[in-house]
Amino acid sequence: MTKGLPDPPVRATTASSSFSTCECSHPPLFAVRSGVDYEDALVHLSTLLKGALERQQLAGRGKAPVRSSAARAALRGTSPLLH
Repeated sequence: MTKGLPDPPVRATTASSSFSTCECSHPPLFAVRSGVDYEDALVHLSTLLKGALERQQLAGRGKAPVRSSAARAALRGTSPLLH
């Protein structure tokens, strides 16, 4: 028996990787969890970068920085993509 529809393509996922180490006793500053969908990881990364840009722009104007919910989650360690 032949299938009427082909199988959907397999979605690419991330591999575990850490970076921004300074060769000290603390864990790396950033790490990517394995098995996260690439599209989700890129959306999360762009949200974090947008928050970093907004903080930098506010700091340049001498205003108190405002943290986005994504930045708060990353700082608390509750982000689903970062560990």
